[in-house]
Amino acid sequence: MKLVADGIGRTRRPVAIAFIICLVVIFSAVFPSISRTYDEVPVIEHLFEFVAFLLGLAVAVGELRHSDEANRHRAEMVLANQRANEYRDERNAVEKERLKLEVQNFDLQDEIQRKLSKVRLYVRVQPTKDGVQLLVSNLCKFDLWVQTVQLIVTEVGHGTPESRIIGGGRLISSGKTEDGYSLYGALVSINGDRTDYIDMKFYVQVVVVGLDKDPVTESSPPYILKVNPQRRELKAEW
Repeated sequence: MKLVADGIGRTRRPVAIAFIICLVVIFSAVFPSISRTYDEVPVIEHLFEFVAFLLGLAVAVGELRHSDEANRHRAEMVLANQRANEYRDERNAVEKERLKLEVQNFDLQDEIQRKLSKVRLYVRVQPTKDGVQLLVSNLCKFDLWVQTVQLIVTEVGHGTPESRIIGGGRLISSGKTEDGYSLYGALVSINGDRTDYIDMKFYVQVVVVGLDKDPVTESSPPYILKVNPQRRELKAEW
């Protein structure tokens, strides 16, 4: 089939060339007669001029219509570009708002996580029948590991101010309060082992570890402890 098609293609080309040559020969033979007739009959000349005028007018009208269509298409394209820009601006605004909401959501989740993992420890001292007692309460929703409990004496009437470790290495469960600390014994020891007369200022510092695995330090208010034969007084110095 390919050989037949190639043969037909090769046959058409000489036939087309021969046809063009025949047209040229016929036009060459007929042209003098057409030219002579055109010169002898003025009506034909006017007819051709009128036809040429009509063709020119048709071309001008077509060009004018084409120009109007081009302007209309151009205006439509400008309007379409404006709408595309508006849609792009709206999309960018929506995307910006979405990113803003994502950032706010992330910050909110981070804040919630911080609040949930925040260490809340209540450290205070209260009087007892025989002295004073340290209470450490875990107010978190999770357990806390107590690393150290340190007594810090800033002023003392009989002795030298110092700090002393009085506890640590224990777990406080969520919502529980621990009281097994030798606070009063340490105060008496720093006071020169005197129990009849005590006049000192102190506070307690507790270091714990929560969910973040980073040590957190919580302190009690500063306290004033005064003991003499007439009275025993413990008050927080807020």
